[in-house]
Amino acid sequence: VTDSLSFEIKSRIELEVISRMFEGVTQVTEIKRDAQTGAVLYTTNLDNYVYGYKGYDYEYGACNIFIAFAQDGKIEKIDGVVTSTYYFPVSVYLAKFEGKDATMLAKREDVGIDVVSGVTYTSNAVYETVAKICQFYLAGDQ
Repeated sequence: VTDSLSFEIKSRIELEVISRMFEGVTQVTEIKRDAQTGAVLYTTNLDNYVYGYKGYDYEYGACNIFIAFAQDGKIEKIDGVVTSTYYFPVSVYLAKFEGKDATMLAKREDVGIDVVSGVTYTSNAVYETVAKICQFYLAGDQ
């Protein structure tokens, strides 16, 4: 059952990233959007809930991050596409967020994730994007 606010994703990036996160995903649907921040809650054809933030622009590129949370409020899976004018090891950096608590990340508390040497702006942009997603997740009731 879908409500009148649901619609199928037209952009490819959500499907590309979320299908990497969950094998067998063929459809991604936006079900809720935060009007203030632009953070989004998606569901998949496998009934996964994934929170995302697309197009967070910063001086050297853009961040598109997607997160699935475990029942205990920690990041279970995280993936994304980050553009940067410098080499940035996206998957390696994002893996550092797995298992981290959404509440601490939302407050941007130190959770032991260092910036990548030489790409401080990109590291901070990724962290800021993750924080926005965690704030949206905590504000919701999923």
